[in-house]
Amino acid sequence: MLFIGFLLLIGPLYIVSREKLNAHRVRSFAIQQLRRIDASMGIRQAGLLADTASKGIEESLAECMSVPDCITDSLMPS
Repeated sequence: MLFIGFLLLIGPLYIVSREKLNAHRVRSFAIQQLRRIDASMGIRQAGLLADTASKGIEESLAECMSVPDCITDSLMPS
């Protein structure tokens, strides 16, 4: 039964890790949890999703460093 709970968490954790409006530490926490699920339960899909999400964080950090106003722009309604 516990195994099913971990399977049900993978999707929401991945979504949290990919959402650019979430704080960087929240996204990083979600990635860490995906990696923990992979390591502890052997669910390789969680590790693969963590790798994909961590690449997305690196890309968004690179964008923020090149555009200083990216944080305030993402919070302003369009």
